[in-house]
Amino acid sequence: MSGTTLEHPRTRRRLLVRGRVQGVGFRPFVYRLAQECHLGGTTGNASSGVVLEIEGEPGDLDRFQDGLLHRAPPHAKVESVTAEPIPVLGEEAFHIGVSQEEGAPDTAVMPDLATCSDCLAEVNDPKDRRYHYPFTNCVNCGPRYSIIERLPYDRPYTTMDEFPMCPDCRNEYYDPADRRFHAQPIACPVCGPRVWVTGIDGVKSATNAQALDLASSALRGGSIVAFKSLGGFQLMCDATNNQTVTRLRERKHRPSKPLALMCRNLDEVGKWAEVSPREAEVLTSAAAPIVLLRRKDSRAPCPQIAPNTDALGIMLPYTPLHHLLLDRFQGPIVATSGNLTDEPLCFTNEGALEKLDGIADLFLLHDRPVLNPIDDSVAMVVDDTEIVLRRARGYAPLAIDAPDGNFFAMGADLKNCFALAHDGKLYLSPHHGDMGGHETRGLFQHNRDRYKTLFGDRDYTMISDMHPDYHTSRMSEDALAVQHHTAHLFACMGEHKLTEPVLGFIWDGTGYGTDGTIWGGELLLAQDSAVKRVGRLLPFPLPGGVKAVLEPRRTALGLLHALGGADWKQLCPPHLLTVFSDREMTILDRMLQRGINSPQTSAVGRLFDGIAALLNICLFNTHEAAAPCALEEAAFADPTTGRLPFMLTDRDDLLVLDWRPMVRAMLEHKGETMEMAGAFHRTLARMIGQAALHFDVPDVALAGGCFQNRLLLETALAELRHLDFRPRFCAQVPPGDGGIAVGQIFHTAWSKNKE
Repeated sequence: MSGTTLEHPRTRRRLLVRGRVQGVGFRPFVYRLAQECHLGGTTGNASSGVVLEIEGEPGDLDRFQDGLLHRAPPHAKVESVTAEPIPVLGEEAFHIGVSQEEGAPDTAVMPDLATCSDCLAEVNDPKDRRYHYPFTNCVNCGPRYSIIERLPYDRPYTTMDEFPMCPDCRNEYYDPADRRFHAQPIACPVCGPRVWVTGIDGVKSATNAQALDLASSALRGGSIVAFKSLGGFQLMCDATNNQTVTRLRERKHRPSKPLALMCRNLDEVGKWAEVSPREAEVLTSAAAPIVLLRRKDSRAPCPQIAPNTDALGIMLPYTPLHHLLLDRFQGPIVATSGNLTDEPLCFTNEGALEKLDGIADLFLLHDRPVLNPIDDSVAMVVDDTEIVLRRARGYAPLAIDAPDGNFFAMGADLKNCFALAHDGKLYLSPHHGDMGGHETRGLFQHNRDRYKTLFGDRDYTMISDMHPDYHTSRMSEDALAVQHHTAHLFACMGEHKLTEPVLGFIWDGTGYGTDGTIWGGELLLAQDSAVKRVGRLLPFPLPGGVKAVLEPRRTALGLLHALGGADWKQLCPPHLLTVFSDREMTILDRMLQRGINSPQTSAVGRLFDGIAALLNICLFNTHEAAAPCALEEAAFADPTTGRLPFMLTDRDDLLVLDWRPMVRAMLEHKGETMEMAGAFHRTLARMIGQAALHFDVPDVALAGGCFQNRLLLETALAELRHLDFRPRFCAQVPPGDGGIAVGQIFHTAWSKNKE
């Protein structure tokens, strides 16, 4: 046999490589590595990973296996390589073979990746055959999750199957030396998808370059453009045109919630916002999320972009189509989700033309189908750490390490994401939104079916929230129930691999408690194989229940009643007396005095609402968390370091965080509003530190939606570290309800292990 000697006999091995090894240029890398190591054999994708049969001298085989582990492509992650000897075939050459489909899916699916610098250079090179082609991609970038139907990740199982490759693309696809060697979404102007513009009548009025010219001109003229992006539609307009942005808000019924911007490059981002090196790193990453930044001018690029806040959500172009449009437009654009209020993202041309009629003036469309709709992700940087607030494009469906067992967690009803786990891997779904809408529940079902196709439909243990009225809780009658705040705690514990004991400060808006009341300011202790509620915020009433969540002015009255009892109106600031009619005030007083439709809550999120109203910062929540965001914004302007009094008391075996001295001091203080807002945040951080000292547990978890507040998180971390605690917070798992499904799985597995 050629190449065989007694000293160095040829051997053949069958290797199975598991991990993030499909859609990342792994097989081309394997081909080149095999050439370098002088090996023969074959490789192909399989449902379980990448399978290789490799043949050569033992030392070369060992060098090859070491290269698999330590020299993989940038977006790959090799988790394991298993090897078994098989009979020698005398194979001298190495080639990429046909993929195998047997067995249950057991490999990672890559998220969609932002355009790489090599592809962008080709798009901007007049001599390149892909000059100005809006669907240019390679093994290092482009669509992945949004176009895949099932594993293995090969072109026939993607929406690109309907675009047969031209001879030039086919040559690149099969050339081991080419950057597009086995790049499944490969395309060019000859054989790939095309772009065009239409009005609301759906009739094409321009294609390709002319379409982009027309869309850019429309944006410049004040029009709103529905733009078909990588995972669905975006609504775009000129971010410097206040009149147009106002019109977009009116048409979309989004009066004040901040709108995301897209800028051409980091230099343009720097015109509008402060950008740290770590924030720049996140902006330019392959995930390319929207990043929350501090803007330099509260009125720029126009006042209606983000009213009443100095925070801006900015992203960079992440497809060639975005780059080409922004290069023509030469300025920042609004790029917000293309949907109706409380509905999921539009992702088909037909659906967008129907749903966005009346919002968009022009539609920039293309014919590459989106199979798996996915919105833009949102992130921020705190403590030099990237925190993913909305896990979607660029992140989903990347796996995180999970406990043993097969689990399917339904998540929460707001900011819903579900999760499934098996074989030590957990796959969190993309962001769905509010499950109260029929269309959102339909998207949930679509994604659930897709995930089971991609990752395997096993005999899962079903898990839901304890809240009996959640839509997700009613979807599976035999599901195990996990209390909402316990799930928040275990999401943080799971991400950081924390073992008990762990003290958790779980602060959010509302969550159904084990006693049937509204929780949201809880101290939970995971210790001795149990989770115990060991503390809480002092409860207060919410006059009108759900209506108080929409009207912080009502919550402020609840705080005053908890502080002053029957004489609460004597404490009422003058501005609150003027925002209620005499009849309203009489009814609310009766409700509070008699406890009618005034449920008690311990939620810190509601405390933020009430304080914002007491300080006359925000009286109505025009969107979720509007009042807490406004309060945080006011606090950022506070140059002082003052704090307010509070008390910690023991009551019914609970440590009670008593906010009443703080509110009384606020009412008596005659200082600036921003000074009180800043003191409120610093006092909460101090409260966390002192409560932690009470229990003296080194590992402290900060979880729940309130810790999306940058100032609260930063001050709490500083306080805990000063006291020698080890604080942890959710980062890659969303800290709000988007991470609930993760915590449901970790807690259920933990509970089973304790049985």
